[in-house]
Amino acid sequence: MVSEFPWHDVVERLSASRAPLLFGVRHHSPACAAAMRATLDAYEPDVLLVELPGELDGLLEWLGHAEARAPLALACGRADGAESEMWFYPFADFSPELVAVRWAVARGVPVRGIDLPMARRGGDDGTRVEVSGIEGWGGEGGDGEGGGSTRTLLDAICRRAQVEDVEALWDLWVESRALGQPAEVVRRAALRSGFAMRLDSALGEGVHAGDLRRERYMREQIAAALRDGAERACAVVGAFHAAALLDEPVLFAEVAYLGGGDGSGGDGSGADDKGKGKGKPSEGRELVSAIAPYDFELLDSRSGYPAGIRDPAWQQQLLGAHQGEREARELCIDVVVRVCRRLRARGHVAGLPDSREAVRVAEDLARLRGLPSPSRRELLEGITSALAQGELYGRGRVLAEALDEVMVGGERGRLAEGTPRSGLLVNVWATLRALGLPGPDDVPDAPLSRRRRGVLPDGKRLRLDVLRSDLDRRRHVTLMRLSLCGVPYGEQVEGDDSDAQSLTAVWQVDYTPQVEATIELCAARGVTLAQAARGALRASERRLERDDALLPAARVKLCEQAAECGLPVEVARHLERLLPELSAQGDLADVVAAATFVERLARGHVPGCPVANDAGTGEGDGGDLKAGEALPGAVSALEVDLAPIGRELLAVSVRCLEGLFGADEVHDARALLDLARLFQRAEVAETHAALGSGRLLDVLRRLARDGSALMQGAASGVLVLLGDRPAERFAVELGSWVDASTGDGAPDGSQAFRTLAARLCGALTVAAPLIEADPALLDGLGERIERIEDERFIARLPALRQGFDVLSPAARGRLLDVIVERLQLKASAAGGATALDVDDDPALLSRWAAADAAAMAKVGGMLSEAAAEPQAKRGTGTAVEPKAQRGAAAADATPRALEPAERWRLVLGQQREKLSPRSARMARALDELYGFGRGEGARGNIGGGGGGGAGQEASYPTVREWAEDLEALFEARVREEVLGEAVARGRSDAILALDPDSVAPSVDLLTQVLSLRGGLPESRLPELRRLVRRIVEQLVDELALRVQPALAGLTTARPTRRPVGPLDLRRTVRANLASARVDEDGEAHLVAERLIFRTRSRRSLDWHVVIVVDVSGSMEPSVVYSALMAAILSGVPALSVSFITFSTEVIDLSEHAEDPLALLLEVQVGGGTHIAKGLRYARGLVRVPQRTLLLLISDFEEGYGVGELCAEAERIVGSGVTALGLAALDDEGKPRYNTGVAELLASVGMGVAALTPLELARWVGEQVRGGG
Repeated sequence: MVSEFPWHDVVERLSASRAPLLFGVRHHSPACAAAMRATLDAYEPDVLLVELPGELDGLLEWLGHAEARAPLALACGRADGAESEMWFYPFADFSPELVAVRWAVARGVPVRGIDLPMARRGGDDGTRVEVSGIEGWGGEGGDGEGGGSTRTLLDAICRRAQVEDVEALWDLWVESRALGQPAEVVRRAALRSGFAMRLDSALGEGVHAGDLRRERYMREQIAAALRDGAERACAVVGAFHAAALLDEPVLFAEVAYLGGGDGSGGDGSGADDKGKGKGKPSEGRELVSAIAPYDFELLDSRSGYPAGIRDPAWQQQLLGAHQGEREARELCIDVVVRVCRRLRARGHVAGLPDSREAVRVAEDLARLRGLPSPSRRELLEGITSALAQGELYGRGRVLAEALDEVMVGGERGRLAEGTPRSGLLVNVWATLRALGLPGPDDVPDAPLSRRRRGVLPDGKRLRLDVLRSDLDRRRHVTLMRLSLCGVPYGEQVEGDDSDAQSLTAVWQVDYTPQVEATIELCAARGVTLAQAARGALRASERRLERDDALLPAARVKLCEQAAECGLPVEVARHLERLLPELSAQGDLADVVAAATFVERLARGHVPGCPVANDAGTGEGDGGDLKAGEALPGAVSALEVDLAPIGRELLAVSVRCLEGLFGADEVHDARALLDLARLFQRAEVAETHAALGSGRLLDVLRRLARDGSALMQGAASGVLVLLGDRPAERFAVELGSWVDASTGDGAPDGSQAFRTLAARLCGALTVAAPLIEADPALLDGLGERIERIEDERFIARLPALRQGFDVLSPAARGRLLDVIVERLQLKASAAGGATALDVDDDPALLSRWAAADAAAMAKVGGMLSEAAAEPQAKRGTGTAVEPKAQRGAAAADATPRALEPAERWRLVLGQQREKLSPRSARMARALDELYGFGRGEGARGNIGGGGGGGAGQEASYPTVREWAEDLEALFEARVREEVLGEAVARGRSDAILALDPDSVAPSVDLLTQVLSLRGGLPESRLPELRRLVRRIVEQLVDELALRVQPALAGLTTARPTRRPVGPLDLRRTVRANLASARVDEDGEAHLVAERLIFRTRSRRSLDWHVVIVVDVSGSMEPSVVYSALMAAILSGVPALSVSFITFSTEVIDLSEHAEDPLALLLEVQVGGGTHIAKGLRYARGLVRVPQRTLLLLISDFEEGYGVGELCAEAERIVGSGVTALGLAALDDEGKPRYNTGVAELLASVGMGVAALTPLELARWVGEQVRGGG
């Protein structure tokens, strides 16, 4: 395979190059490191050019210092603390670049970094570029594979060489064959390997544009060094880049630098004499650099840190073998012996026969592969074969830990004395020492496998009593400051998911080499940790402002970070700006989060911002330490009056409630609950002063009456929590929801299913703690569940199960225990038997139930006949019971095969082992969709016997079998609802069970189906399109039937005097009234002097409707209705329609406006929201403003600053366009939107409303008729 390409000529040119001498390396390569010194001794260069960015030049003398001990790391990062732009360059003794730098420093040879400066690399998107000269290399890969495909060449080479990846190929070509070879042979092998990788990229998708820019810069720096008088330059670069650095480069293309420029300007470093300085502020990005000790654990590529290599301890020992310090066979024996020693220490047998066999297997494999000695690959295969003994999880795990210790190692670097360190690092060291936290002197010598798994060997898991201990408060503030600076020193362990505020903070801390390097990079922000934290906070704020992303949620987070870090001045500054921003743009969740934070501040529950009378706020106050002992990390009290801010935030939160009438997400119900708790904790007098009398309760009552189903349930529960509604009424209301879904007036189809489930979900989200404390709240619901007929219960069972699914499995288990106890008490009081103590034969019970059902059917028929009799025949009679009481009485006499306890087990998804066979089938069918729940108890076997039970039923093999069971157990309509919900939850296979010809069309089902577009294989897309087409056609027909009357008259043809169409009689008569004459007989005659005809309207002269649709994740129903309305409006001759969608990008789909199916298949719902960008594009489509209608359909949750949005809206309205913002476009007209942004848009002249499609059609008709 390799011989098919003209390798020899290129490798000869690479090895013969002397301007400069090219040494292509892999970043960590024992073979190249061993050959480097001999190559440099023979060539004696007068300047060393290394593939490192110029920002690091000032640190190279300390990197190569004779007293410095590897591993070490050079670090470079942005001075403003952008975590996404931080680079590490770790070096070990087996790193060829480090060997070269040490050689140059020892001999006084200048060393220069020639790589593209870091300050000029931002914005590289990974674009690949086709390079010149590829034609001469052909495109045919090995094994008959066509060329041009990605990695064809290397794939073929790896298959031929029987290695798994490029790293193993390098080991085969370079490392394993280098022992005992001259340095020049190693250099040629490395150059050849690097060129193979470059050729593979060129034959595939092309070379990365970023690599080509770097290579262009390296060529310019080499040319500059030669111009400066270098006669014997040596360039140590990645082997991949070497071919591009020849006088006549191979497989190279010149690519422009990002941001323009010619690459001049020197090295771009700007490092100071101390080796710590700021890089040139190229393109506004100020960089800092640092040097820090590293260790082998982080150097291992499996640690997750960059630029590593596998098994660095092995690579270190291999370097010694390359340098002739020991034989390769002796090295293998030593590794095997140490591994066996560790196995024996853990209680496993690993003696001389095992170790001898492992070495023999490794050597035999090396001979079979033509290698002079075993490489890492052969050694690992030999050890695994001889010592693992086929046990992957027992002995195999112990062997892996032993290999981890031996092959990875625990070597740690050390800087030379005098290496410059920043003042910040010294300050942090002193702070950690004073607070008793782990520092550089406390790095443990522990098994690396334990540290890699995240288990600290010295048990440094700190539980800090931050509110009562001054020492712990200072520790917490210090750890928060380090986290804010991006220093990976400590990680705060989150508590449970409960709503209770934790009084302690748990931290897991570890001092690693990366801690030191990151602190050095933060030194540009200050010389103390408090200064650095303030600088990091300000830098984050500037980045958010630059990206126009400083939204209220981000402002709240900045304020919280400042408070936790003990920066009261920053807290006061953010609090001052917080209230106006939340009033203008915040949604309920943001406002409640801010109000909760302010409440914590006021109560002194934020460790970094204690109230003025808290102890331990002064410098030197040691709290629980010895008197007079000064400690770092002291914080000052916050001098801000928080009470007015809290009251204003509560008032803003009430205004936000107006935008929740159409909310259908559980997190909105939780935000409502959080708001209720805030009001419960607030002072009554202050709350009333801020809100006025009863404003909150008024909004909640309207939500409970007119809101979406979810918000009706949530608002009802909140009213109980606030004491406005008695618990008894809430219990009755829960039961009435079941009545509404099962009674004579219940809605048919999916609406009843969704409404019942959503109401229960909202109520239980809010009132779950109340119900657990007082199960009597479920009495009303229990009466319905226990008494309605089996058929009606089964039809509503999926909705009931979905509603209770919001509770955790443990909560449902506890609730079931209480309900069962209540049923037992009722049975005892009645003196009769229930399903809890009936021991009759199930077959007998089944026959009894069938006989009872038949009798009830007969009685029901007789009652129907009686109801049909004329009232006169029956007489006046007596007063009739209310319907609800009649229903309850009838239900008491209704025979039920499903007894109350069994019904509750089905509803709550608990105690599956106690269900009858038929009920167990129903539970299994519902478990396929709802599973066993989330939250407390989800992973455990809750109450094995009396709790949830994990269940042992097998899941359905296919969705078809599941669908058949659903239809057999429930009914066809319920089957569709359950499958539709499965589609909404991501079960893409459930779509195959929906029949396009029989499915009931609905917008909800359509949105669920459309959500699967990107997750289905190509073979299933035709079925998806068929289903979507069927639903869309039916929805368009139904919607057009309703809205077209509102558009009547817009299709009337225009009058004209040209005889191009039918006569317009009405207009002709009106135009000739002046010629009317009355004859002798008194009859009127009209002389038609001017005839007026009808002609079809031309779109170019008529009204232009621009529909701008927000397709972010919360807008699915409105997106569907927008597409349907666009198609209907496009059919009106007097209107032309443009259809624009936006999230953070804008897409013009106007060409599909007449085809709703094409529109909906093109629209991608999801992502962020940039309303201003969508309006700016729409403004460019306006040609005649006075005859343009712009419809903005959005929830107004702007993801960017509102200033730009208001400016765009004002420009549109000011130009004469009639603009309307729609917070919702659906059949209910109940929006969920951001009230603050909507009010801002209304203030600049854009109308804001929530309309149904019919109301929108009427509005369009009124605007067109009024403007005509």
